[in-house]
Amino acid sequence: MIKKLPLLALLLLPISASATTTVSGTLQTLGTGTVGQAAFVRFYLRGCGGNQPRVSGTAVIAPSQGGVFFFDMIANSSGVISGTLYSTRDSTGLLGGDITCGTSTTSVWYGMQIFLGGKGGPEIPIHAKNGVSFDISSVTPISTTPVATAPTGDGTYLRLDAGNSPVTGRVTFNGGLSSSGTATFTGVSSSYTGTSFIDGVGTPPSLGTLRLADADDIVFHTSIAPNYQRRGQDQYATDNSFVVKNYDGAFAAPFFTGLGNLFGLAHGAATGVFRMSSVDFIAWINNAGSGDLTLSKNSSDALVWPNPISMTSAQVTTTLVASLPAAAAGNKGWIMTVSDSTSVAAEGQTCVGSSTNTALAFSNGSVWKCF
Repeated sequence: MIKKLPLLALLLLPISASATTTVSGTLQTLGTGTVGQAAFVRFYLRGCGGNQPRVSGTAVIAPSQGGVFFFDMIANSSGVISGTLYSTRDSTGLLGGDITCGTSTTSVWYGMQIFLGGKGGPEIPIHAKNGVSFDISSVTPISTTPVATAPTGDGTYLRLDAGNSPVTGRVTFNGGLSSSGTATFTGVSSSYTGTSFIDGVGTPPSLGTLRLADADDIVFHTSIAPNYQRRGQDQYATDNSFVVKNYDGAFAAPFFTGLGNLFGLAHGAATGVFRMSSVDFIAWINNAGSGDLTLSKNSSDALVWPNPISMTSAQVTTTLVASLPAAAAGNKGWIMTVSDSTSVAAEGQTCVGSSTNTALAFSNGSVWKCF
């Protein structure tokens, strides 16, 4: 009966006592020499996500340095290391091992790193399989990082139901961002809320930084609350016209910025309802519908129009001969009125001031001629 007691005691030992992984191996130099006792192999526990690692029913793993968990196996004088680790996978390598983090036994792995003279080599991710020994010289690195379990503290991760939002730091997405509801973006002093192009009402364009559907508006708050300005496509027109209205639907009277200024090609005018840059122009489609007619200005600040101008009446501003711009190719064909011309003895004589005669001045590109 006494001989049966050791066997009975062995059967009563906790199963977890044999559920570890035996580690062995030898460290050498490139010259095949021994590294001695100045070397060791460190096994970092990875994938706990801020949770306390534990071996259920056996032990709680104590931290090695603050919140870092690792275990060192010191080499002997011959460079040989040996020891045991709690497993991160079962014997098949597919299911969980000894260590639990949060509620998961499959989120953890070891980062194996060799140190010599206080300096570490590269870290190799590995699994320690339950009851399966491995040699550090032949262990197979894992090729994919296990999915880490969510930590227990709401302050260190973002829940899927956004129950612990908002995120206080900057969030970066390498791919596209899709939203099935309304998205609100809050800046330092402004909040921008999307409508149709986010919640699926209407079809947004395929290009552009801000892609709005037909029924979308852009709304600005004016300095006199609660008067809002609304800029967007006219929802009741069929010509895709751009309208500016107050929030109550009444037309507003703001100013419009030309494309040159809008896209940074040039500075726009500081005043006026239409504030154009030097490179901007106004265009109408011609009567035949086959092309555009553009009204622009040249480098001499003269308006340029390709066709004759029809006017019921016209008044030309009178100036002095000395105030005429220098005749040049840029003002060739200009016509102005001067009030101090000398008597015109011959039509087309060079304009000369200092008298009291009114004359019509014409620039031929080289000189002003008076008529």
